Amino acid sequence: MDLNKLNFLNFEIHNKKTLPYLLTAMGCMYFLIITILAMFFYPGGYNFFTNFFSHLGLTQVNGMPNPVSFLMFTSAVVIAGSLLVPFFITIPKHVADNKFKKVLAWATTSFGVIVAIAYIGIGLAPTDINGPAHGWCVLIAFTGTFPVILVYAILIFLKKGIPKYVPYTFMFFTVMIFAYILLMFFGPSRETLEGLVINVVGQKIIIYTEMISMVIAGYGMAQYADR
Repeated sequence: MDLNKLNFLNFEIHNKKTLPYLLTAMGCMYFLIITILAMFFYPGGYNFFTNFFSHLGLTQVNGMPNPVSFLMFTSAVVIAGSLLVPFFITIPKHVADNKFKKVLAWATTSFGVIVAIAYIGIGLAPTDINGPAHGWCVLIAFTGTFPVILVYAILIFLKKGIPKYVPYTFMFFTVMIFAYILLMFFGPSRETLEGLVINVVGQKIIIYTEMISMVIAGYGMAQYADR
């Protein structure tokens, strides 16, 4: 197979300008597909409305081993989190056209890498093995995503030539992640069934929104970088 002929939605995979963005898009698509498949291997049956995403990463469920779902979820989170890093490292040179923007972009990227590491930590620290570490990673990942995406939404919007659907997607995602942060801190208690369902569904909405947003942004930035 000629690797130079591989392409992803009409982009050459070997193209160094587009590769970081395409890797991010593919990592997020991998997460979407694998986590959905992992639900079918969850011991006792996975309830979309009462089981959090992190339940897929438990090593045991009600005393039953959970090897398949655990491995699928862990790989999905680690790969998606890792492949956010190329996006954050590459984007400053495409959106920063003056000194202030460069400083702002690289500061945001530095924080974005920390957020990506926190996402990786969610997968590597199952709640039934290290609950406190898992909780901190969740807190850093979700609250940290908000300022990172907000700043890049603004920088991308101000940069001429980047498809407008990219900043608009990020702006929509910013609103959604802010709403979810409010839900995390001020939402109904998970101790009631109604509160649990609201929190679980809210989590799934924001995670699916995030993954789809990054796929769209990855494709759009690759489109810009390939000019």
